[in-house]
Amino acid sequence: RKHNQTRVLKLKLSHAALAELLRRCACKHGGGGSKGRVQWDPARDLMTTDGREPRRMLRERAIQIGLSRELSIQYVASVLEIQDVTKLARRVG
Repeated sequence: RKHNQTRVLKLKLSHAALAELLRRCACKHGGGGSKGRVQWDPARDLMTTDGREPRRMLRERAIQIGLSRELSIQYVASVLEIQDVTKLARRVG
């Protein structure tokens, strides 16, 4: 969560829609297209926070995807569900 964000939303897509977006992105370690970029970040263990910063998971990764305007339009059109996860994001930090 960034300091100036007021809401954090979780967007649900179908597996097929996400697979198509990823297929058109460039990955740091080869493959993919050039309409977006995929980056792997350490996952975080939300169950052990107890008010502290979440522990980084060494064997799991979280995906971060940057999309071009064209893929952003496709992404928005593919959304099946939107959920407000602002409270969770504030707890995580």
